Amino acid sequence: MLGSILLDPAAISLVVPILEQEDFYSDKHQRIYRGMLELFERSAEIDLLTLKEELNAGRRERRWTRRTSPGCSTACPTSATSSTTPGSSRKRRRCGA
Repeated sequence: MLGSILLDPAAISLVVPILEQEDFYSDKHQRIYRGMLELFERSAEIDLLTLKEELNAGRRERRWTRRTSPGCSTACPTSATSSTTPGSSRKRRRCGA
């Protein structure tokens, strides 16, 4: 199905009413279909290059969200949380690590 949409992007308008993201067994295929849907909703061209950019943008967004999780603000050394003991910053966890 995904390959068919890449070959004929207009076919997605026929598929959207009947096919859900959860209909795909593989997580990878779900992400690919979600990327296609997002492009379709924005009336963007659905081709291999734009789909790849869409998927990479989503991946960067997920990484950013993970790095800015609530635990990160307490784990990163700041002027308020660092001590004056030499080497103490090496003992702290790095943000995003």
